[in-house]
Amino acid sequence: MDFAEFAEQYRRRTEKRMLDFEAMLRDNQRKMAQTAKYHAMAQANPDKPPLVVPRGEYSYPATELEVAAAAGRRQEADPCSAA
Repeated sequence: MDFAEFAEQYRRRTEKRMLDFEAMLRDNQRKMAQTAKYHAMAQANPDKPPLVVPRGEYSYPATELEVAAAAGRRQEADPCSAA
């Protein structure tokens, strides 16, 4: 292998590394822009309180719909409530 061939291979390797690096930069820039967009949307909607989960509890709280359905099932199962 003479020097010209070595220099050509080096140039091709360097060019590929540079293209990979630029693609990685573009991808990271896109991800950061998406994160900033989501952060701005979250800042624009501060009225929703944060989810408070009691210590030791690892399930999500029931929604209003689930609570209403459970209350309906309890009324149907309670023989004292039948009049």
